Amino acid sequence: MKRRFIAISLAFIVPTVLVVTLLHFHYLRSERLRLIDRQIEAAASVVLSSNMTALDLEDIDEMDEYFHDLLGSLRANKILLLRNKNGLVIFQSRNAEWLPDNPPEVTSWQTIEAEGHQIRLFGVAIPQIGKTLQIGMVLDEELSYWRSLDTRFTGFIFLISVIVLGVAWGLATLLLKPLNDLTGYLSALSNRMEREDFEKGEIPELKAFVQASGSDEFAKLLTEVNRYNRNVRQMFARFRGWTAQLAHQIKTPLTVMRNSLEMHETLLKRGGTLPQDVFALPLNEIDGLSNTITGFLEWASFVNTPPETKIYAVHLKEVAEALVNRMRGLCPERELVLTAEEREPIFADPQHVEWVLQNLLTNAIDYSPKGSRIEVEIRGPRIVVRDRGPGIPDTVMKRLGEPFNQGANATSISHGLGLAWVVSVCRQNDWKMDVRHTNPGTEFEVTIPSKG
Repeated sequence: MKRRFIAISLAFIVPTVLVVTLLHFHYLRSERLRLIDRQIEAAASVVLSSNMTALDLEDIDEMDEYFHDLLGSLRANKILLLRNKNGLVIFQSRNAEWLPDNPPEVTSWQTIEAEGHQIRLFGVAIPQIGKTLQIGMVLDEELSYWRSLDTRFTGFIFLISVIVLGVAWGLATLLLKPLNDLTGYLSALSNRMEREDFEKGEIPELKAFVQASGSDEFAKLLTEVNRYNRNVRQMFARFRGWTAQLAHQIKTPLTVMRNSLEMHETLLKRGGTLPQDVFALPLNEIDGLSNTITGFLEWASFVNTPPETKIYAVHLKEVAEALVNRMRGLCPERELVLTAEEREPIFADPQHVEWVLQNLLTNAIDYSPKGSRIEVEIRGPRIVVRDRGPGIPDTVMKRLGEPFNQGANATSISHGLGLAWVVSVCRQNDWKMDVRHTNPGTEFEVTIPSKG
């Protein structure tokens, strides 16, 4: 990036300086030529407005003195020629040696080259006396050959290039130093991750490696990277927690099954007989373990690769009535009460609606005491499930939506995936979920905005 920055600086600034310099030279040359032409025209105008009979002088010295007196300061550096009607030169000033042996006869502007110099000539015919007057000036080399890159000009461009290179290098070093520090941090972090030598498994803060203050762009970038870093560390900690909880969910039924089998094996060695329900407990534990693993895999698959959402017109009252009636048969010890008004249908994925309502009901049933009342209320596009359980602890509320996030009063059949499903489905569909303590109990409210 530093090389690109320097290359861009050179590619932009050096040609710009070159073009500006050449335009400056061109402007100066044009202005100086215009000034010289005005001086020549002024000298010619003075001669033409003078006594024309004086131009008949035959003595060259007298003629030269005449022009000197006539032109005054305009005479300086001027080349003068006077031709007869046949075009022959009858007078030329002493500095006419700059002209070639046979200078061209001109009656307008012309630039000629002689002995490595350029001469600007202006000619005007004088019909009153049958002669032609030519006035010119020798141009200096800088003005004549402005297209040539002399030593001074080349040195100027070289100096500008060196200055630009130094400034670009310094700016690139200053501006890109934070990025180099950031690269160094990421490299060190990657090396630590490859060596797996994190202390307590945590990723270090970025500010320990890169220092920045103020409100410039890099400080803002550093703030966002630090925030991203914290989120990664939180996800890393959650992943470890999920792994530990999943291991616990798997280990507990395996331990129960092992203890049951060892007990039955001991009973057989002592000559006893196995009870008829010898396989009931292991099979129940296997079913529970299978449900836990299956539920976690399905939830993880939904979160990582959500299926395509299929939008249909859904009547929440009908979905709630069918689900509540089915759940009543599965939990006769709780009272399920449904209050629903007939409203216009909403547009959503019916499978997602049923998942949310079913998991909210299942969660309420698992955490409600026997004989308690569970209320389901449908208010327009909102689903409300209210129970009379012990409520959600603050520790669980802070991690709401994570798998295996259970309170101390969780039942043996609960695996902590119900609310994870609800939160994940709401996030995918941009549904709003509110949780309130009703003391006693908890109220969940899910608002489903229509997508139609």
